[in-house]
Amino acid sequence: MGLRNSKVGVASNDLYFSIEEQCPLVWLTSDSTINLNKSHISNLLQGIFSHLEIFHDIDRRIDYITSPNQKTIVLVIARPINDMTFLVKILLDFKQIGAIYIYSDTNYYPETSEISNIHRFKGIFTDIIQLANDLKEHVRILRWFKPVNFTTTSANQGTNDDDHDVGSSMEISFVFGSLIRDIFLEAPIYKNERDDFFYDSHNRFANDRARLNIIKQFKRTYRPGKAIYWYTTNTFLYEELNKALREQDFDLLFILRFFIRDLNQQLSKIAQDNMKKENTFDITLYRGQGMSKADFEGRIRKRVGGLLWIHEFLSTSRCLEVAEMFVLRDPTIVSILFEIHCNEAFEKRCFADIKIFSKNPDEEECLFQMGTVFRIDSVECIQNNEWKVRLFLSSTNQEKHRDQALLYDTLRTSIFSEPTILHRLARMLFLMGQYSKAKEMYTLLLETTSIEDRLETVYLNFKIGRIFDEEGDPEQAYRHFCQSLEYLPPNSRDKFLFNQKKNQ
Repeated sequence: MGLRNSKVGVASNDLYFSIEEQCPLVWLTSDSTINLNKSHISNLLQGIFSHLEIFHDIDRRIDYITSPNQKTIVLVIARPINDMTFLVKILLDFKQIGAIYIYSDTNYYPETSEISNIHRFKGIFTDIIQLANDLKEHVRILRWFKPVNFTTTSANQGTNDDDHDVGSSMEISFVFGSLIRDIFLEAPIYKNERDDFFYDSHNRFANDRARLNIIKQFKRTYRPGKAIYWYTTNTFLYEELNKALREQDFDLLFILRFFIRDLNQQLSKIAQDNMKKENTFDITLYRGQGMSKADFEGRIRKRVGGLLWIHEFLSTSRCLEVAEMFVLRDPTIVSILFEIHCNEAFEKRCFADIKIFSKNPDEEECLFQMGTVFRIDSVECIQNNEWKVRLFLSSTNQEKHRDQALLYDTLRTSIFSEPTILHRLARMLFLMGQYSKAKEMYTLLLETTSIEDRLETVYLNFKIGRIFDEEGDPEQAYRHFCQSLEYLPPNSRDKFLFNQKKNQ
């Protein structure tokens, strides 16, 4: 598979820029030169960019991209400017601009030889359809460039206190990550799960017509057996899910719980079908990835022999050439080729060949389930700033250290003793020390609990009181403890307090 090269006299460049969500497209034009309107451009790029901004004045555009909290943008310059090279050089000084394209619907080709090899300059286009297709292609392959959210553990804990603290922190993160996965994959199914998602999405994207159209299509056509298709389609679903997993946004994960479960279940079914059909039990997969130097040194290179736990669904390819396309040649980051060896010595396969289910079959994609664990076997320098990292698929149960396994089992027992997914999330957040978020969830549960449900009211008030106590607010803690006891008969109070103390 190759990127479509519809440029005029410009070699194809790698595309890499950091995007947290679908980014805005900024179109710089003039009334007299480009015979296009905003509606036409929006239709061509529907669902690819979060929104479209068209400017006729360069000063207004600069004010927009330098506004507070502005994230990465893609810029299309659609106007004849004699000194285009000078303009592009100036614009590239703004870190918010991730990529610059030039569009001309005439035979005017500005001189760009001085900037043709600049990383973020993508070339000149004379056909609007070709430009739209190239923009779509670039945004699509950003899935492969996005930093993967992962945790690593050391092969052996160092004797240095700092090393021990870092290692302990990583292992605790590993355990809580496993529990997050368990909570959402094992969540009971509720009748109105999808309605919660549609209601939330319509509220959040009320002013984004492109996304609302996709949401309507999703609502009309989605079924559990189409989860992989929707995940690999360039819609906001992929962005929303991985952003929520990366940032541990539990509100968003809760809204997406039906999709997480459907995607994982479809992958599991396909994975087992793949195992029955394939003759080989030793498969090698590849992934090209960019990573900061600090992350590479601290979380990969220094942890050879340790475990690498992926917090999200991981895209890989059977084809080395596809992965090598995404090995970034950018001096500011480390370019990594992950070579992943999957020995089928395990009872269940945790990845699926999704080529025939994907909207992009040419990628020969294999998708790993959320929470897959690898062992870092070796790290090898290929050339300059390019490295090959060899990973081996690992069994979580086999690889857990005894202390990790004990902590995981203990916390899981405590968390899964709770009756609902919200109770479990609140309990886990409390154990993680995220008191504000835990209090928010317990308060929501309390507000939706009937006053007639005395035991639940007692329990939730006690939990909120515990959080206030941990936060150093004894007055609020005392108030909730008193409210808790008010709902208990006098002869039950001692037993309740004893049980709560025992379960802390």
